[in-house]
Amino acid sequence: MTPEELAAALARDLRPVRRPARPAAALLGWLGAAGLAVAVAAWAHGSAWPPGLSPEAALAALTAVLAALAALHAAVPGQDARWAWLPLPAALAWLASMAAAGVAEGAPPGLSWSCIGFIAALGLPAAAALLWLARRAGGWRPGAVAALGGLAGAALAAAGLACVHGPMAAATVLLSHGGAVAGVALLAALLGPALLRRPA
Repeated sequence: MTPEELAAALARDLRPVRRPARPAAALLGWLGAAGLAVAVAAWAHGSAWPPGLSPEAALAALTAVLAALAALHAAVPGQDARWAWLPLPAALAWLASMAAAGVAEGAPPGLSWSCIGFIAALGLPAAAALLWLARRAGGWRPGAVAALGGLAGAALAAAGLACVHGPMAAATVLLSHGGAVAGVALLAALLGPALLRRPA
């Protein structure tokens, strides 16, 4: 086989490579779709209307945005691995605000299974959608990216829920919302890498 024939044979097997969306553009698309789904579900689920933006909801939303942006950047080959730490300050501030409210209130903690179910039911699909976008961006660092995707999806669901749920003991909010978010992030970290390693 001549060099020209070899080059022609190799060229026949080439497939066009689609350029992945930039992290900021992918983030806006994800926020639009996932945010709309969470808003509709929160409206159907919530008992407090009109909705209110509490410090918990604001910090949860900030955590979701930063975690999603970190996941989309960390998945790109060549990006700084320190992107994975981007949502940490917001997440810690969110947890601290719930813990401080629980201590000030002094009520015993409990569990709200409806809150846990809401965050899991909305957070997992939102995380899967974000991981699909991250896989198209390159799929690097699958463990960290999957955990960040789970954190982003669950925090977004928790933010929507915090805007509309009725009065609840702060310690119960910490245990139910915080536990559900941690559970979704852990599940995503365990199952998400398999999705990220699949060819886009």
